[in-house]
Amino acid sequence: MPDSIKRFSVSIVFSSIFVILSLIPIGTSFIGGIGRFQLSIILPPLTGWLIGPYYGSMSMAIGSIISGFFFPTSPFGFMGCIIPASGALFAGFIRRDRSILSAVYLIAFALLFSFVYPIAWWFTIPHLFAALLCILTDLVNSHKVQVLFGTFSSTFSQQATGTILTILLLKLTAEDYFLILPLTMYERTIAAVGSFLLILAVERRLKTSYIFP
Repeated sequence: MPDSIKRFSVSIVFSSIFVILSLIPIGTSFIGGIGRFQLSIILPPLTGWLIGPYYGSMSMAIGSIISGFFFPTSPFGFMGCIIPASGALFAGFIRRDRSILSAVYLIAFALLFSFVYPIAWWFTIPHLFAALLCILTDLVNSHKVQVLFGTFSSTFSQQATGTILTILLLKLTAEDYFLILPLTMYERTIAAVGSFLLILAVERRLKTSYIFP
């Protein structure tokens, strides 16, 4: 089987898993009570980690678009597909020693958000912490710690992308982010911990830390 066909086939498998996990809500409503968070938030870091930034992001975008036809819960419509795609993209960068790209993205987001909402600058503290973890990922020797840092950083890169869409499309006020931060920490903790455990389990099963180098 040609390598390109193999990569595309595996990408579609992950897209299908994303759609299935989109059936499972994890409780809370999205901003303003619109939409809901789904268990599929744990998948983008795993996908990017295993099959790389580009096939991983393509896989998550396809899965998000398909799930949007059946479960139209995103307040961003089909533009919401770039949110899980970004999570896979930056997880793939981190796994393949390009963590600096994720760190730069998170820092750029923090600067943008602080410019738009200067009185709510504190909302970006977890993102700046994630940027620091991106840099530290290349410096630690423990693979489990690398996975933990990578999943935390990629989930907040994904959240940053969603917040950028929020800034552009939903026009929230700075005060809204006082309510959003606890929800953000809740669902990103689920995403990071779930992705971390899932990656370790899949790696142990496959006896490799990635499918495609």
